[in-house]
Parts: sequence; C-alpha cells; structure tokens
Amino acid sequence: MGPLTVSPMGFGTWAWGNQLLWGYQESMDDELQQIFNLAVENGVNLFDTADSYGTGKLNGQSEKLLGKFIREYQGRKQEADDVVIATKFAAYPWRLTPGQFVNACKGSLDRMQIEQIGIGQLHWSTANYAPLQEKALWDGLVAMYDKGLVQAVGVSNYGPKQLLKIYEYLQARGVPLCSAQVQFSLLSMGEDQMEIKTICDSLGIRLISYSPLGLGMLTGKYTPSTLPSGPRGLLFKQIIPGLEPLLDSLGKIAQRRRKTIPQVAINWCISKGTVPIPGVKTLKQARENLGALGWYLSSDEVLELESAARESPRKMIQNVFQTSYDLNSSKEERDNLRTKRRKEYEKLRRHCRRLLKLNNTKLKLTETGRTSNSEEGGHVIQGRDSADSEDVVSARESLSSEDISPSVEYLDDFSHAALNGCDGSKRITDPITSGTESSDSDSSVDVGITFSSECNEENDPEMPSKDSPNMENQSKTSTSEDFATWQRIIRLDAIRANEEWVPYSPSQAAVSEERARRAAEVVGLKDYDHLEPYKIYHAARLVAILEAYALYDPEIGYCQGMSDLLSPIITVMTEDHEAFWCFVGFMKKARHNFRLDEVGIRGQLERVSKIIKFKDSHLFKHLEKLQAEDCFFVYRMVVVLFRRELTFEQTICLWEVMWADQAAIRAGIGKSAWSRIRQQAPPTEDLLLYAVAASVLKKRKLIIEKYSSMDEIVRECNGMAGHLDVWKLLDDAHNLVVTLHNKIENPLPDID
Repeated sequence: MGPLTVSPMGFGTWAWGNQLLWGYQESMDDELQQIFNLAVENGVNLFDTADSYGTGKLNGQSEKLLGKFIREYQGRKQEADDVVIATKFAAYPWRLTPGQFVNACKGSLDRMQIEQIGIGQLHWSTANYAPLQEKALWDGLVAMYDKGLVQAVGVSNYGPKQLLKIYEYLQARGVPLCSAQVQFSLLSMGEDQMEIKTICDSLGIRLISYSPLGLGMLTGKYTPSTLPSGPRGLLFKQIIPGLEPLLDSLGKIAQRRRKTIPQVAINWCISKGTVPIPGVKTLKQARENLGALGWYLSSDEVLELESAARESPRKMIQNVFQTSYDLNSSKEERDNLRTKRRKEYEKLRRHCRRLLKLNNTKLKLTETGRTSNSEEGGHVIQGRDSADSEDVVSARESLSSEDISPSVEYLDDFSHAALNGCDGSKRITDPITSGTESSDSDSSVDVGITFSSECNEENDPEMPSKDSPNMENQSKTSTSEDFATWQRIIRLDAIRANEEWVPYSPSQAAVSEERARRAAEVVGLKDYDHLEPYKIYHAARLVAILEAYALYDPEIGYCQGMSDLLSPIITVMTEDHEAFWCFVGFMKKARHNFRLDEVGIRGQLERVSKIIKFKDSHLFKHLEKLQAEDCFFVYRMVVVLFRRELTFEQTICLWEVMWADQAAIRAGIGKSAWSRIRQQAPPTEDLLLYAVAASVLKKRKLIIEKYSSMDEIVRECNGMAGHLDVWKLLDDAHNLVVTLHNKIENPLPDID
C-alpha cells in the first residue's frame, strides 16, 4: 500500500469509543488490548481509526486507545514497530484552511502519542455541499505529507470523479495517493463501487473496504425476528428480509470450506483485491475474522456470491458523504440530472440575450426622474450602509408595512411578462432603484421599458419549464425592479469587481485576451477597455450567471453585494452552469439578507434578539432599558458586514461553514439525538445569526457598564468591521448552537 507493507486484512476501530451505536464502555478496554495483541501476533498490522471516532466526551477515544495499545504491547518490538495506523481527519465545516487540517493531524499524533501516522486520510469529500472547502483540504494533505507527519495519504468516501481529480491534484504536487476507502461488500457492490475499484486498480491505489460485513447483516446472526437494538435495528429491519438468497449462498460456501459466514463474506473482499477492515469489539469476533486469512475463494464461488447479492431487493445504504448526487441514484440518473440543469441554465441565458437585444432597441431612458427617484427611494436603502443610529431608526421605520409608499403601483410583474410573453404594450417603471450602495450616479436612473406584441413568446420551447422554482416565484411576486435595471447594475458591479480571487484560480487569471473579449461580447459587456483580460473574463462570467439568476428568482432579482457572493464560486468552478446551480443553492439562505420584511431582515433581527435573551438575561434586560431589545443596532452587521467587509478568503470560509450546515440539514443529519451528540453542534439554518449574536455577547461587559444609549451600541457594533476574528467567532457561534438550539423555536420560514 504505497510505501507501506500492510496485511491482507486490517481491523476497524469505529466501535472503540462509540457508546450509542456499538455500546462501548471503558470496562471493555482490557479486552480491546487483547484483541490488538492477538491481531498483531497473527500478522495483522493495519488498524483504521478516525479523529471523530468516539461519542460525546469520548471523542477521539479510538485513537487514544490505539496509541496506548501500541505502547503497552508485550510482544516483539518489531511487531509493534510494523503497525500501520490509518486515521481519518473529518472535513468539519470549521476546518477551512490547509493549516487547520494540518493541526487536525497534529491533534491525532498527540492523542496517539506517536511521531508519525502511517496513512493520513481525508474522511469525506465536501464536493457535494462545499466545493470551495475541498481544495484547502487537499492542500492540507499535501502539507502533512511534506512535513513528514504522515508516511502516506489516502481518501475515504470518494466517488469516481472526485477520486480522479484528487489523484491528479496530488500527483502534480509530488504526493502519491496511497489508498481509497469506501463501503465495499456483497451489500455494497454497485456501479460506483466497481468503477472506483477499476480506477484504483489502474492507478495503483489500494482500495480499503469498510463495513465488509454490512454492519453485521452478513454474519448470519440476524433474521427478521431477531434484530439488534438501537439504530442498527431500524436499518436491518428494511434490508434483512431480502437477504435470504445471499445468506443461503454464503452458508453453502462456508459449509463446503469449513468456514463461517462472516469469514466467507470478508474473504470475498480479499479475493476482489481489496483490504477489508472489519470492526471488532470482542475476542470471539477477532478470532473469527482472522479465519478469513490464508485462503481465497475460487472465481466460481465469487461469481456465485455476486449473483446471489444481485437478487437481494435492497442494498446497504451508502455513506451520506459519498460524492454522488443521490444516495440511491444510478450514474445514468445523475448524468440526466446534470444535463437537465445545464439545459435549463442555457435556456435562461438565451432569454437573457433576447431581453438584452430587446432592451437595446426599445429601451427608453427617462432622465427626468433621476433626482426625485434617488430622494424618494433612498429611505429604505440608505440604512444598509449607514454607520449612525439615525439610519438604523430609519431602517426600523421602513420595515413597517404601513410605511411602504402607496404610490408604488405595478402594472404587472416584469419577470412574468418577460418570461411568458406580452400582449399589446405594457410599461414598467422603477420608482425605487437598486443602485443603492453604489457611488455611480447611473445607478439611480429611472428606467421605463416598453414591450410590444412582438415579444410574445408564450409557446417558446426555449423557456425554462413552468415547474422550475423561478416560474413559481414569478407567479407569486411583484417587484419594483425590472430586468433592464438589473442588467445595468450587474454590469457596473462586474466591471468594478476586485482581483482578490486571482491567486485562487491561476488558469482563469491566465486567460487569453481573445477569449476574454469573446466572453464579454456574448453577454453585452461594455466599457471594459481599461481592464486586463482576466478581469474582463471574470466580469463576463459574473454578468452571465447573475443575469440568469435574476430571471430565475425575480423576487430578489439582483441587489448589489450578490456579485461579491458569486465571485468565490466562479473562482473555483470553471463551468458556468455548475456555478449557477451552486449559487442557486447558496442563495436559498443568503437571499434572506436581501429582504427587508418579516421573513427577511426583521425576522433575522428577532432571531438574534432571542439568542441573546436566552443566553444572557442580564444583558437583555439592559438592552430593554435602552429600548434596544429588538437588536436593530446589529442591522448593518446582518445586512452588510458578512457580505462586504471581510477578505476574499474570510468570505469563502464563512459562507462555506454556513453552506455545510445547509447541506447537512438537507441530508437529514442532526435530526436524531445520536447525530447531534456525534457532531456536538447540530446543523442550523441560522449559523450567521448565531455568529452576529456571539459578536454582541463578546461585548456584553462594555455594553452593560459603559453604554447608556442605543447610539453608543450602534457605533460599537459598526466599528467591529475589520476587527473580527472570524474563526473564533464561528467557534463561539457553534457553542451557542449547542446550548440554545433546543430553546430557539420557530425557525425562519423558507422562502424558496
């Protein structure tokens, strides 16, 4: 296995420290030491663990026990020296930089009290839910290898595509990929597993098979009427009834071979050229597992078992972090979904180009409304970037429904008209423009757009399907923005985009001038002659995706600041359609920050207030005295701070953490007590708000002892910009989630 010599089978140590799933007790440690000794004495030298193995206060217990067992081994010293520890480092949301991942490795070394780890493995890929985090983790593997902290590196729970990507990435940096660990057994031999095995065989990567006994389902011990207790019992109840053909085949071969059913199941993995790592927690299990060594199934027996396995109606549930689109989807289904999404994005882009052409020929600029519009429309928006309490009060007032100007009457929903065709002629005027955070006077132009019957595209096959999320939004909402205004402001923001992204994407930074100008021409970008090619190309990509999003989600359309959110995504994703859908998922939460109503900023401020109230009643009472309990003093922080005033790297990292929580929620993680304890902090929809509350709580003493007015608190909170320790703030936010998540009720409604 790379530079290491390992036994044909290893032992997995997931159960060593896991109380909830495997019933670990510290009284078992003596027997676990005997298991370790027995394994080493019989030539087994590979032990797989992870820094996340262990529950609650026993987190990391598996690593601690392995280190202890090595030190206290009484056999030949050479046998102990030959032990290979393969540990996995969890891709936790707060591990966002290579340095943090290296620190995780150092933490494992400290727990085991050894100088070097055999194989350092990335526990799972973040590509499905946090692709921006992935590269930092890969660089962390490179760093720990270069520093000599590990002898080799490997991955776990990687799908075929990501496995090839990380192999090439590491190879370019002179780091060989030693191993790939996946769920592989007679219950887990689907298309992905077999494709991964083929890739491993062709590239010299050793495949490590975890759960070779299907969590115990392939031991022959369980039937529909005799199931284990706890979470495993629920899973077994679904799968065991269909395993009769496979268990019969295992039993017949075991009888012929004078082996046990578990030994045959494990040997199937060995015979396929993989290194199985069955879990053990008793001496009896260890002795039985050792009986899988020293012999091989015949090719006919392998085929017999695989044929029986295919007859089973239900397969093992795959690891939630496996890099596939859906846990039960086929490669064909994933390809179809990818193609469908690409086509829908292309339809949106084609319609953007139509509208741009239409606006270029029929757009009538109305100059006379500039001054009045900037005055009338400014009361809502100025509060966003204002640094004084008057603007906060103004923002307070503007959120009241009775303060919305009755003069704003819409003839029709622009996005509905634009996407579904126009009968006759309709004129939409923008009384409140979105050029609110821009110093450019062009951002406050009142734009009128006239549509004639020529733009009727009611039956246009090029349009997005009516069951798309954007079509649903269009039927529900009216907007004071119009697409022509969004297009203009998007272009202004794109041209002004900074170049902080350049070090993160050398290939895009090296784009040719011809390609950059061609991209700009396609999206109708103008006034870019002063820009270098890489800036032109980046701006053109921003325009393409943001315009498509404005059509997709016309309720939000485009607001300044959204380009800052998209920039990190297109930096690491080179395909526009993939970046678009990534941004769509990202905005499902971020779009709250662009709404000034009950489900937007007001709702978020109420959540911050509730967090502070439950965490620190003394501080909350002081805020009540100052009539500041509604927490409008953090209005600027909620709306602007985390979008506009962090560095590029901090922006990536902060939003990655939030994104990871969102993905965990979609995957159903955190719903059970078991998963909450394993994670310590369950995933939450409102991590950003916990972070804002944490920043206020950090200033509690100052607020209580020195501040006697809301003005002073406003100045203090607005002065935090540029002085925040983001990583410490996220730690504090997670601590608040742990202690308060059960008390904070009525989460913000989803406004998809």
